[in-house]
Amino acid sequence: MERGGTDEAGFGVSFDAPARAVYVEAWGFWPAEVCSVFARPLIGTCRDSVGVRRVEMEMTRLKPLREEGEAAWATVLATLPSVRIEAIVVRTNSLTKLQLLRLARLSASKTLVQFL
Repeated sequence: MERGGTDEAGFGVSFDAPARAVYVEAWGFWPAEVCSVFARPLIGTCRDSVGVRRVEMEMTRLKPLREEGEAAWATVLATLPSVRIEAIVVRTNSLTKLQLLRLARLSASKTLVQFL
């Protein structure tokens, strides 16, 4: 698993070849340093992993994002369709869900995102 940030605020990205899925876990209140590096490993893993079609995001421990975090999330959503991702499943808490849902509705991925 590739990690960014700290134990208090960060993320991890991993690829499961048999499931053809990239898994993302996010937690804490992200500082600007974490936001600035979030998109690169996620998009890179999706692009470089053979057969990946699905991204599953476990974000129940993620706190609401500041502007930098919203921009990172928007970058990911704008890019994932171009790397052959067919579904994005997001598990989140109710407060962060409202924010991420708003951003998803404005993105190129709006038809791919499912919130649980």
